[in-house]
This record gives sequence, structure tokens and C-alpha cells, in this order.
Amino acid sequence: MRIMDLHLHGFGKYQDFTLKLEQGVNLVHGPNESGKSTLHSFINGMFYGFIKPYTKRTLYSQDHQRLLPWSGSSYSGSIVFEKDGQIYRIFRDFAKGREETRVFHEDTGEDITKMFQNAHNARILQPGEYFFGINSGVFNNTLFIGQQNIRPEGSLAYEVRERLVNSSTGGDEKISVERALGFLDEQLKDIGTTRASTSEYGRLQTEIFDTEKRLALVVEDTEKYRQLMKSRSNILKELNNTKEDLMNYNSIIHKLKIQEKLGIYRDILQIREKNKKIGEELESVLGHESKTQDDYDEALAINEEIGLINSRIASWNEQIVDIEESIEKIYTEETDFLENYQEIIEDCNRFQKLDYLAPKDESMEFLNNNRIKINRYNDFYVWSMSILSIIYMSLFFYSITQGNIIFLASTQIILILLVYGLTRIRTYKMELGKIEDISLIENEKVQILKKYEMEDKHQLYSLFERAKFNGSKAEQDKEILMEFLVKKDTLSLKIRNLSIESESFQKEQNKLLERNDSDSISKFKKGLQKKIRFYEIKKEIAHNQETIKRILKDENIEELRRIQEDYQEDFQTFESGDKDKIIIIHSSLENRNNELQLELKKVEGSLSQLEDSVEEEISLNEKLVGLKETESYLKTKKGSLEFARDRIKKLSGEIHKDYATTLNNRVGGLLDMITDGKYSGVKVDKNLNVGLVEATSQRIVPVENLSGGTLDQLYFGLRIGIMDELLSQELPLILDECFSQYDDKRLKNILEFIMKSQDRQVIIFTCQNREEESLHEIGKKYNRVDLQQI
Repeated sequence: MRIMDLHLHGFGKYQDFTLKLEQGVNLVHGPNESGKSTLHSFINGMFYGFIKPYTKRTLYSQDHQRLLPWSGSSYSGSIVFEKDGQIYRIFRDFAKGREETRVFHEDTGEDITKMFQNAHNARILQPGEYFFGINSGVFNNTLFIGQQNIRPEGSLAYEVRERLVNSSTGGDEKISVERALGFLDEQLKDIGTTRASTSEYGRLQTEIFDTEKRLALVVEDTEKYRQLMKSRSNILKELNNTKEDLMNYNSIIHKLKIQEKLGIYRDILQIREKNKKIGEELESVLGHESKTQDDYDEALAINEEIGLINSRIASWNEQIVDIEESIEKIYTEETDFLENYQEIIEDCNRFQKLDYLAPKDESMEFLNNNRIKINRYNDFYVWSMSILSIIYMSLFFYSITQGNIIFLASTQIILILLVYGLTRIRTYKMELGKIEDISLIENEKVQILKKYEMEDKHQLYSLFERAKFNGSKAEQDKEILMEFLVKKDTLSLKIRNLSIESESFQKEQNKLLERNDSDSISKFKKGLQKKIRFYEIKKEIAHNQETIKRILKDENIEELRRIQEDYQEDFQTFESGDKDKIIIIHSSLENRNNELQLELKKVEGSLSQLEDSVEEEISLNEKLVGLKETESYLKTKKGSLEFARDRIKKLSGEIHKDYATTLNNRVGGLLDMITDGKYSGVKVDKNLNVGLVEATSQRIVPVENLSGGTLDQLYFGLRIGIMDELLSQELPLILDECFSQYDDKRLKNILEFIMKSQDRQVIIFTCQNREEESLHEIGKKYNRVDLQQI
């Protein structure tokens, strides 16, 4: 068993707090007042609800009031744990007046609270009794150990004795030695003795004496009466034998009826199992009820229309492919060349225009030389004008500022030179622009020649003539191509129109499919088939239910189930032939019983006519027989009760004697390990009173002579010994500040002992680091939870 999560909605100082735990050792660390003991108590409260054990009415422990939420929020929480591979969650509201406990199966979410509502205290559920197999008293004395609560309570001795007897007598948790002995004593007291005249046995002896005294006075008797009595006795004897046989056969007839009922119940179970299987199939065909056959027929018809359209489109696409192949044949290498004939003609016309614009008597070499010469003159004038501009501006400003008219007149000469120079620069730029235009023309002509890889304009003009010829031929081919293209466009238009029509059909089909929750015709068809199967299954289930009603007739199914549970083992069955024989014999016995009853009535009628004394004698004899039988019964019952009482006492003593040795060895071995051999053994009596055996002197040391630390270790060892003997090794061990009085070595020893069980979860609440250091030293892995960091 493993506790996984604690969630405190409102509990003590905690509000909406979650603590996660793991398998193995969990070290929950925090300083004083950090809430460790609150978490420790929360685990107890979730499983047992803070209800005091061994009380007939609901009494809360002090923790219930002490742990009320500080914040005033809901006094509640939940715990998640794993048991035998299944995960469960317990939710509990602790508030008085609205206490509520719910138990859930975590994986399925199923509420299984009803499983625990038949406990001894049903108002406040204690799921711990189911999951741990112990009540809260044993839980708090073994698995759940709090600070300053090491010594087991006195009630543990009682529980140990009870569980020892239970484990030795088949494991029935309902057995109680003390209650059994009390019951036997009450029964013996009710029977009483002859000395107690008011007891059942005393009253019986008085009545026997009075009856025998009265019978001695009755002396009138006749031979006839004796013969009648003898005859009556024989009739009664036979009647009793007949009744016994009849009772036996009534029992057999009853078994026959039970067998018939069991047969009916098995037939119903088979039908229910069949319904369960087809019910599983029903789940697989759910969700198709809305599908309709009309929609399917319409969708199928649309699908056929789409198929016809696609077939026609495919035929026209084949014709287009043929047309495209015919068009492809028109194109040859020459045609490929002629595809750009228009460009050749345009380029040749452009070349002619450029050739016309280009100068005829000036070569490019002459133009380049002239451009170099003009650039040189232009640069000279630019620099000169720059210098003259500076001189002019300087002289001009100087003349203005000095008021010198002679200097001002001389500046005009410089101004004239500047105007002349700027005119020359403008002329040179115009000549350069002209040269540049001529260069561009020549370059463009060269580019045209290079484009067609021609060496001169004559070759280009020859190409021009060929282009015009081929252009004429291209026009003829063009007309043929146009016919093919028109035909192709016509077919493409038809295909487009049919595609639109196909899309319209497809949309309509998609609507039908969507309306019926399908994405294809095949799925639609399967859905219809599932719909048909759905109604077939419902019809079959209804038929099976009617069959069950017909089989049941006036029988009650719960009564049949109870009979099945009561007679599922060691039940005698009968064959069909045996049933007939049993019925015949039973009928014969009933007839004979009726005959004997009639004979008995006749004899008793004759006896009733005899004298009153005879009737009184008979009555007294019968009464005396009954009283003697009762006396014999009470003697036998009393002897049996005394034997049972003595046997139970002896058995309880023997069991404790055997267990005491085992418990002494367990606790002694643990204490020997913890104290490194200082104490070699313990002596535990039936009330769990303990004495220690000192290893060196072998003397028994009373517990009052021990130190507080050794006393804690002793009682801890006692708890562990009882726990290992009586409880599962897989139940978690929950400890709160239990090792405060241990020295480092003994702490290390006890932790090593606890860690021997690999399957047990251990939760240690502590404010110290000693436990963690000891775990490091012995090399044990653990999960540390720091409450200050959550």
C-alpha cells in the first residue's frame, strides 16, 4: 500500500495545500510549528475520522476540535493512495453536523462509498478498517506513531489477543474471545442449578417432582387402554418414521425446487451474458440512427451522375491530347526559329534607322580622338573659370568694401573672360553630347549584330529577307493552329461546364453525406448496415428481456441470486430419472402419512372415551416424558457450554503462550540490534507489560529503571514486533518525531532495520537533519520534502 497525495482544503494552519509522497522513505522536513504534526494527524483523520475506538456511540477525539481551520475555510481534505494495484481517493468533510466521507476508485471515478457503509459506526465512515484491516486503536498503536506517543495504549493488548485467536482460527475478524466467554457465562447462568429454584433448571426439577407425585396417585388403568396405547405407540412410531422420511423427501423436493430455481437463474445469467455481449456490439453501432435509406439512394444516384460526367470529361480530355499532339507536329526546327521572326524584322528595321542616323564620313576612331581632345579643352576651361571666379569674387567684394571704383572696373574684364569661358564649356558639352549619341547608335548596331551573330549589316539584311519569307509561312501555319486552338477551347469550355456541374453534384452529395455523418458512399453504406444491426440488436435485447420475464414468471431475481450464492458449493444435483422416482416416493409417503393420521385419530377417539383417570395418566406420562427430555437437553447444553468455555480459555492461553515466545524473540532481536547488544531480550506478558534482559548479567530490568531514550526504543520495538507479526509488510509506517531521544548510532540501527522491507512506504516527519544524515551513511535512497519550500 502506498500513500500518494495529501490535499488539505482547510485543516489547521493549512489551506488548499498539496503534499506528494513516493514509494520507499519520505522524509518530510520542517522546523517546529511548520505543520508536520498537522499533516501527520491529517492522515489519521482521513482514514478514521478522529472517532474514538471501542465506543458504542460517536465520540470525537481532541484532535477534531484542535485541528479546525485557522482561516475559517471548509474543514475538509482528500487523500490519494494505491492498494493492491488499484488507486483510490477518500474525500472527507470533518465539520460536525455535516460530516461526509466519500471513497472513489481513482482510475474509473466510480463512487464505492457503499462498500463501507455497513461498518460498526455507519454515520462516520472509517475506510481505514477496510484498507488497513485494523481499527483506529490498532492503527494508532502500530503503523501510526506520533511524538510523545511511543508507549502503546492498554487497548492494544486486548486487540492483540483478539487477532491472535482470529489468525489461529481461520482469520475471522468477527471472533471475540472476551465476548464469547461472556456469552457462555450468561447462558450457564440462565440454565442455573437445582439450588436456584427460580432458574430454568430449578423450575424444571420442581415440575418433574410434582408430576411424578401426581402420577403415583393415578392407579386406574385397563387392558384395553394399554392395548390402545400400544397400538397408538406403534402408529406414532410408524408415523414418526414416516414423518422423518417425509421430511427427508421434503428436503429433497426442496432441493429439486432449488435446482429448478438455479437452472432458471443460470438460464437468465446466460441470457444476460448474451445481452451484455450484444450490448457491447450495440455500443459499436451507436450514432447511426439518423441515417436514411432515401439519402443513401439519392447520394448513390448523384455518384452515378458524377461518374458519367467524369467519363465524358475523360473522353474530351483525350481529344484535347490528340489536338495538342497535332499542334506539336506543326512545330519544326524552322518553325521554332520562326517563332521570333517578328523580333528579327523589328531589329532589322531598327538597324536600318540607326545606320541612316550614323555619320558616313567619320569613323569611331576619329570620334574617340575628337572626344579626348574636347575633354582636355573642357577640363582646362573648367579649372580656369574656377580660378577666375574666385579672383572675381575677391576683387568684387574688396572694391565694394573699400569703395575703390578702379578695382571695380577692372573686375568687369574678368567677368567678360568668365562669360567667354562658360560659353566655350557649353559648346564643348554639346559636341561631347553629339559624340556620345553617335557612340550609342554605333554600340546599339553592334549589339544587334552580336544578338544574331552577324559579322556585318549585309548578313543581317540577308537574315531580314529570310525572316519575311518565313513570316509569310508562319501566317499560314497560324491559321491551321487557330482551328486547332478553337476546337481545343471549345472542348475545354465543355469540360469546364461539366466540371461545374460535377462540382454542383458533388456539393449536393457532400451535404447528404454530412447530414448522415459520413465522408464517403462506402462509409454511408456501412453506417446504414450498422443502423440495421442497431435495430436488430435492440429487438434481440427486447426479445431476451421478454424471455427472462417468461422464465422468471413469479420468481424474484434477487431471491434467485441469493439462492445461487447460498447453494453454489456442495449442492446435490439430480438427474431427470431420479426426479421422477423422488416425486413418486414423496407422493407415496404423503399418502401413508395421511393414512396413519386417520388411524391415529380413530385410536385417539377411542382413548378419549376412557375414564378421566386414564386420560390423566396418559397426560401425566406424556408431560413427564417431555420434562425428562427437557432435563436431558439442559444437562447436555450445560455440559457443552462448560466444555466450550474451558476449551476457549485453554486455547486462548496456548495461543498467547506460543505468540509470546515469537513476540519476545522479535522485539528482543530488534532491541539487541538497536542497543548494539546491551539488552539481549525482552519479556512481554499478555497485557504487553515489558521487562528487559540485560546481556551481561541476564537480569530482568524493569521499564521504570530505563532511560527515556531506551524506553522509547523498547516501545518502538514492541510496536514493530506486533506490527510485523499481525499486519501486512506492505502497509505504510507513519512516524512523527519518534527518534528525538535516540543517539546517532541507535538512530542509524533502527533506520537500517526499517529499511529492510523494500515494499513498505515509510513517512518520517522531523525537524532535525539527523535522520537524513543517517540515511546517507547507510546508503538508502529517500524522497525529501521540505515544507518551507512548498
